[in-house]
Amino acid sequence: MNTYTNIFTGLPDADVNILHQLDDNQLYHTCLVNKYSYNLCQNDKILRDRFNHYNVLLQADLKTTQQLCLTYKLASQWCQQELFWINKFNAFNFYLPIDINNINNYIKHFGWYEESNIIAKIIMKINDIEKNRVFDHTKGIIIVRIESMEANNLDLLLNDHFPRNEYDEMDFNEMVFELKDQNYFIKLRKWRKFDIDVGYKSLKEVEKLLTYTLTMTGICEDDLDCSFLSMKDELFDEQTLDVLHLKKDELIRVCLRRGLWEGMLTL
Repeated sequence: MNTYTNIFTGLPDADVNILHQLDDNQLYHTCLVNKYSYNLCQNDKILRDRFNHYNVLLQADLKTTQQLCLTYKLASQWCQQELFWINKFNAFNFYLPIDINNINNYIKHFGWYEESNIIAKIIMKINDIEKNRVFDHTKGIIIVRIESMEANNLDLLLNDHFPRNEYDEMDFNEMVFELKDQNYFIKLRKWRKFDIDVGYKSLKEVEKLLTYTLTMTGICEDDLDCSFLSMKDELFDEQTLDVLHLKKDELIRVCLRRGLWEGMLTL
């Protein structure tokens, strides 16, 4: 982002002319560098229109984006540019896919993340409700299976380097999110035997991380091994019909969670 600040002269008329020479991807970033650049973009009609049209497409959901790309010539050009999709992933607070080699893969991954993000937001809301209610409250723990995730991928997600086994594979099978007031404490766990602390993450960071891990694995439980995905009938039936194998606390939690899911999905 700092590279975009070096293009300005400090003379508004000259800097507006410089902005006109940028392509739309560069213009979008440059307009957002600081208040000075943003005002330049907003005070010039051509620049303002270019920025606003680009931003509309950037903030649109995937279905709307694809429709605009088919019906709007300029949008069609943007949709064929890798930098546009990188900007779109960042705008939605999604991790960039690893080893993507064409635009169709960006589109495919964005669709997966978009679906998982809806689920991640609901899970976080339900977890907050369950921890803070007066009766039958929980510990506020979300556990996601990550055994199918690449070890290098985990390093990139958490900006760290974690232990491998003798085959250079990830030495953990779960990521644990524990709600603490206004943030989460994250741990990596190996077969429920030992933990490695990752540290505190903000709600925004957890939403991003939970979206990604749900996309990769799709298995999300709590400290009682009850699924957080109770909106899926087959999972709910598996948990509730075989009541002989469910303890009282587990059955209460599953049924209450199903009610929360139904309420969330109707909002």
